[in-house]
Amino acid sequence: MHISLTSLALALGLVSVSALTANIKVARDATVSYNSIKVNGQFDSLTRKGLLPTLVASNTRTEPLTHDRILLGFDFPTSIKLTPNVRCNLVIPAPLEGPVVNYSLTASAAESGWEEGTVNGGTRIGEVRVLNSVKVVGDKTGSPGVVDITRACQAAAATKGRRFSVIVDSNSPKVVFNSKQSGQSSIFSVDIIH
Repeated sequence: MHISLTSLALALGLVSVSALTANIKVARDATVSYNSIKVNGQFDSLTRKGLLPTLVASNTRTEPLTHDRILLGFDFPTSIKLTPNVRCNLVIPAPLEGPVVNYSLTASAAESGWEEGTVNGGTRIGEVRVLNSVKVVGDKTGSPGVVDITRACQAAAATKGRRFSVIVDSNSPKVVFNSKQSGQSSIFSVDIIH
């Protein structure tokens, strides 16, 4: 029987192997609106909002009914080996504006075949699957926390794709965040544990 020194050291607890974590900022982001509101004669849902400095998630239950979703696109760095064991957490930045009541933010996996400058409410974004949610205390400052989006990362790893997308929904009237176009450092990101 042949045992390597590394195997023996691991077995005896002399050496530990820990996962590496890389934080990557969002590569593409946009607000996608679903409503029947007209602005300057055009349906708001057909307005491209991917190059604006803010992102909005909302779900109103009063007239006019609006549903705004945040669409986020991430690229795995080539330095990260994609394995089925990769884990990911969506890091939610502090909102610029949010409700004073408690609310939830839900992350869902989505296809990555969209572009920031052209996406709108008429763009077909398929395969939306709910991943996880985080409950947020209203009127709280700071980051609402993280949401486990591992299944989205693992799906990208399984296809050897280097892109994956996530949609963020809110059950509140309106939550506003910085987009990557804002030039601010407090934007959506993903912790990739590999």
